Amino acid sequence: MAHCAQSPAFLLHQVTCQFATGLTLFGPLNLLLEPSLCGLVGRNGCGKTSLLRLLAGQEVPAFGHIERAGSLVYVAQQHRILSTTTLADLLGYQNIFAARQRVESGDYQLEDLELLEGAWDLQERLAASFAEARLPAFVPDKRAAELSGGERVRALLCAAFMADADYLLLDEPTNHLDRQARTWFYDKLAQRRGGALVATHDRELLAMMPRILELTPTGLRNYGGNYDDYQRQRQAEQQAAQAALEHATTERRRTRMRLQK
Repeated sequence: MAHCAQSPAFLLHQVTCQFATGLTLFGPLNLLLEPSLCGLVGRNGCGKTSLLRLLAGQEVPAFGHIERAGSLVYVAQQHRILSTTTLADLLGYQNIFAARQRVESGDYQLEDLELLEGAWDLQERLAASFAEARLPAFVPDKRAAELSGGERVRALLCAAFMADADYLLLDEPTNHLDRQARTWFYDKLAQRRGGALVATHDRELLAMMPRILELTPTGLRNYGGNYDDYQRQRQAEQQAAQAALEHATTERRRTRMRLQK
């Protein structure tokens, strides 16, 4: 994986996430996220999805603010589709394909040509990407419901990789993928240039990460190295905390005995 040496992709200033009731889910967070590959871990329900949505701009923090640099693509864990949702809708390219249809029919506006700038071969590129991911042939107006849940995730990942964004935000990307699809995803992620923050429980995927962020109610802990390194560091921290607690308990007992004497 080649990493870019450039300005931070995200700067979080006192970012706090709260429930509608006013209870705090996590925060305040202060963090500099550089454009590198990073795994996001934490207990279920700690707010990993909420953090990704905040970074993507799909939610607004209760307090604090986020600075973003460069382009980003967010692939959510849950995807709501209707019976009328097409593949073009699912991937967010409906405007481009509608403009291409108008141009091909001869009934178009100048705005259509501007929208298609750099995207004339979008359908061909998506078709090649779908074939590489062993997906059914890409047809813009095909119903997304005709694909399985795992196939829809692969389709969204195809579009994310093809977008060549500066940063990817991926929420449990391998949850619905079979072994072959996971191998495809691991290879694509390893070959990609740019940053990515990946929330996942997939140990094989976490083993690829050169950095791990652990989200807790009070903050984000930054660990260098992959998941095995993270576990070793966490274990060392827990042992040090336990030793400190035992030392404090012993000292308190000694102090109490001196006072009694």
